[in-house]
Amino acid sequence: MKTNVYIDGLNLYYRAVQGTQYKWLDIDALLKKMFPRNTIYKIKYFTSLVSSRPNDPGKPIRQQIYLRALRTFPNIGQRPRQSRSCPGTGRNQAIERNCRQL
Repeated sequence: MKTNVYIDGLNLYYRAVQGTQYKWLDIDALLKKMFPRNTIYKIKYFTSLVSSRPNDPGKPIRQQIYLRALRTFPNIGQRPRQSRSCPGTGRNQAIERNCRQL
């Protein structure tokens, strides 16, 4: 079966990768093991661009390195999002920006 997969990159990182030794997750290989009977046709990787923090100024650089590594897979595309405050509530809201293929 031809299968498209959509990944929320920040949830994947914070729920499954952060605090483990698996920082360089091979998403394509993982999905092939999870769905061995399916043909992984496209993988869409959604993420918000992270900001540097006083205690971790290299955070955005590491994210960009990982995103560049994902570009080496022909079936993985990315849609970066930028956070902004929602008018009226002040809460952060992810908005799609700069849609591009990796």
